[in-house]
Amino acid sequence: MAALNEERKLDVVGAFLGMVVAGAVAALSNSLEVVGTLLVALGGAAVGVGIVHLRSSKLDRLPAYAFVIAGLVAGLAGVVFFQQGTSTGSQPPTSDVFLDPDTVVVAPPDTSVAYPADAPPSAGVPGLVVTSELQPSGIVNRGIPEVVDVVGGNATAHGQLEIILIAPDGSQTVEASAWADSNGSYSYGLDWRPLAYMGVSGTEGAWTVSVSDLVTGSRAVAQLYVLSTQDTPPAEQWRPDVGLQPVPNVPFSIDVTSAGNMCSGAPAESDVRVHGSTPGGGVTLFYRDPRGRVLVKVGTSTNLRGETGRTSPIFWDTANCEGPGLYEYEVIAVDDLSGRQVRGELHLYTEAGRP
Repeated sequence: MAALNEERKLDVVGAFLGMVVAGAVAALSNSLEVVGTLLVALGGAAVGVGIVHLRSSKLDRLPAYAFVIAGLVAGLAGVVFFQQGTSTGSQPPTSDVFLDPDTVVVAPPDTSVAYPADAPPSAGVPGLVVTSELQPSGIVNRGIPEVVDVVGGNATAHGQLEIILIAPDGSQTVEASAWADSNGSYSYGLDWRPLAYMGVSGTEGAWTVSVSDLVTGSRAVAQLYVLSTQDTPPAEQWRPDVGLQPVPNVPFSIDVTSAGNMCSGAPAESDVRVHGSTPGGGVTLFYRDPRGRVLVKVGTSTNLRGETGRTSPIFWDTANCEGPGLYEYEVIAVDDLSGRQVRGELHLYTEAGRP
C-alpha cells in the first residue's frame, strides 16, 4: 500500500510539473492554436510522469518509458498539425506579394513597345436599343442582402452603362456602372439590400432596374419582384450590412483576356474580372510590363459576392509593328481591404503575332 501511494504521488508531481512547463512554453510561443497548446501540455504531463518514475529505482521502468514516448508523440503532433493558420478553420495563409501598392509610380508610355492608348471613339449603332434581363427576376426578402445578375446586350461596344435600382416608393437605392464587351453584351451582379424604414409591406412588390447606355442614351427597364413569406423576419431584425449568407467561398482569382491586335488600324483591348475579393470592398489593378514598370493603375469596386464584373477596358497600341509579335505583360489585383494580391498574364499581339 505504501508503494502504491508513493507511485500516485509521483504521478501527480510529474504530471503537474510537466504540464506547467510544456504548456507555458507552448503558450508563450504564440505559434500554436489552442488544440496544439493543449496537446503539448498533455504531452508534457506524460513526459513528466515518466521522468519522475525513471528517477525512482523502486518503480517499474517499462511504464515510465511508455509515458515518455507517448508524451513526446502528443507534443510533436501538437506542434506539427496545429501551427497557427494550418488547421481547418484557421485564418487563410498570406497571399503572394508582387508589388507594394503604396510605392507604385505609373511610368510614362513607351511607344516602342505595347503601351496604353486612348480609347477609340465610341459610336452606337443607330436604332439599336439596349436590352436587360434579371437573373433571378424574383427574390424572397429574408432580411439579408441578395445579388441579382443584370445581363443584356445591344449596348455600345466597349461602352459604359449606368445601372440604377429603384425601390417601389420611387427612391433610388443603388447606382452602379458596368462595361459592355466588343459585342455590346454586358453582365453585372447588382446588390439588393432590405431597407428597414420601408417595412415589410413597403419592400414587397416590383423594384425597377434601369440600365442606360451612356453613349447612345438608350435605356432598358426590368422589374425585380420582392416577395415576403414566412421566412421574412420583422423589419427591425433585418441586417442589410451582414453580406450574403452563407458567405461566398470563392478563391481570390483574376481573369485576363485580350482581343484584337495593335497593328491593324485599331488598338487591342484587355478585359479583367476579379473574383473572391472582399465582398462590398474594392480592388486596385496594376498593369505591369516585363521590365517591372507599372503602366496603368485603376481602381474598381466589388459587389457582395466579391466580384468586380468586367472592369473598364484598357486599350493598347505600339509604334513598333516590325517588333515582337507578342508582348507578355501582367495584371496584378490587390484587394483594398485585405491586402491580398493575385496575378494574371496579359498577352498583347501585333498583326504578325496574333494566333
